[in-house]
Formats: sequence, structure tokens, C-alpha cells
Amino acid sequence: MKKVSLLLLFIISAILQSHPDTTWTNNLSGEVPEGGYSVLQTADGGYIVSGSISLHFTNIKFVH
Repeated sequence: MKKVSLLLLFIISAILQSHPDTTWTNNLSGEVPEGGYSVLQTADGGYIVSGSISLHFTNIKFVH
């Protein structure tokens, strides 16, 4: 009974878990791999993200 209750609680919490609303999405590099490293909140309530893209065919890495 205890296992069933825990399983039921887990399932209900997974269903009711809210997902964040994406306000803005931007892919800077098109089709090449990119990754974000750091996110900071700005004074005006927005966010700034630092990251990089890798161009494997040229062995060049850009940081933005």
C-alpha cells in the first residue's frame, strides 16, 4: 500500500508540475552546435546568456 501511494503521488506531481513559459528563443548559429555557459539577470529584469558555437570543419570556436 505504501509503495502504491508513493507511486501515485509521484505520478500526480509529475502531471501537475508546471512547465516554464518560453518568452523568447533565439538560435544564433543556425545548424552548428552551440551551448550556453552562464545566465545572469539584468537590472531591468531581463536575462543575459553567454555561450559559444563550434565550427568543427574549421576548428574555430566563437564566444558570444
